[in-house]
Amino acid sequence: MNVAPSRFDPCPRSLVTQFPDQVRLAETVSLLVSFSAEPAQGSDLPVVLPVGSTIDVVVVPKQGLVLEGKGEGALVVSDQQETLPLQFKLRATELGPARLQVLAFHQGQPLGAITGGFRAPDPNRSAMLLENGEELTPEDLGGVVGNLGLARPLVLLNACQIGRSALSLTDIGGWAAQFLRAGAAAFIGACWSVYDQAAHDFAQAFYDRLLAGMSVGQAAKEARAAIKSLGDPTWLAYTVFADPLATVEA
Repeated sequence: MNVAPSRFDPCPRSLVTQFPDQVRLAETVSLLVSFSAEPAQGSDLPVVLPVGSTIDVVVVPKQGLVLEGKGEGALVVSDQQETLPLQFKLRATELGPARLQVLAFHQGQPLGAITGGFRAPDPNRSAMLLENGEELTPEDLGGVVGNLGLARPLVLLNACQIGRSALSLTDIGGWAAQFLRAGAAAFIGACWSVYDQAAHDFAQAFYDRLLAGMSVGQAAKEARAAIKSLGDPTWLAYTVFADPLATVEA
């Protein structure tokens, strides 16, 4: 994959990826690998490369996972805000912990690596990384924040796999369940990894329709249809926990 550079200003980039919380036996999931303009916490990155530079990415599976496809590809540094991510398919071959490593190289020199674990933790401890390296988990929504300010908000979390639910110690856990228990009127999130542009366009289309007076269910349906033409499964990723006929108050 080669793209002619449109300019020669260096672009700061960081290797980022999304790891599923768990991979069930014989289940196939997607791993997205991209370069971000934001520095990675605790990493030697970002690196600065000229526009048009090609970065080779290799995904190395460990115990319990196999890759569908070669597990390698190339990213191109562009003058856009985001570089098109690579998508790899992973399939579990056995239950239990499994790990993989994502490596990035430019002209044979390593740019960085991310190692991730696949396990089945308490879904209420699935952390969302915030600014300054801080983390937020579903269990943080209990206690004094349990009423969400009595506002009954609609919550859309536009991050990979954040709409997934699973069994916790005593009940169904995850972001959706915890927000609804805390008093949210609705929750929307993606059940699997999504592409940045499609995720942005879904949110834009959803909010435009919602603020125009459309119901939550119809707004989500039309927002999905609006991004279907992009050609990836992101349009099917979003799940809605809400009364489909509900509308927002101005």
